[in-house]
Amino acid sequence: MEAIQAVDGWRWPQIRCEQWWEKSGYWCGTNINQYGITLDLDQPRGFALFKQLVAKSDVVIDNFPPRVMENFKLGYSVLTEIKPDIIVISMPGYGATGPWRDFPGFALAFDQASGLAHITGYSDDEEPLQKGLAI
Repeated sequence: MEAIQAVDGWRWPQIRCEQWWEKSGYWCGTNINQYGITLDLDQPRGFALFKQLVAKSDVVIDNFPPRVMENFKLGYSVLTEIKPDIIVISMPGYGATGPWRDFPGFALAFDQASGLAHITGYSDDEEPLQKGLAI
């Protein structure tokens, strides 16, 4: 899930064009053969459609901070009420507990937080070097 008000950074293309959010080389390259859908979970119709998708799915995966799915009232207990054998995988970027649990995580932020950016690059360069692709 992502919000149209906060578009995923991979979606930004080099040029502006019709449906620009679907044209970025990064986005297209990392999401081959995937379909997307936009649902506003704050609206009854969007919430109902999400629940219908869960009922037809085998797995629900999220990488939000732990508070997000609970705030939408879509935690594990709710999802298993919709489909008892659903597999739920939650992968918050900074873990389910601890002081950073509520921060959203993204690969470029992990590079900095883990120190990876500090150990990449060239020995005579004083600046950390961001690696090219998200891990």
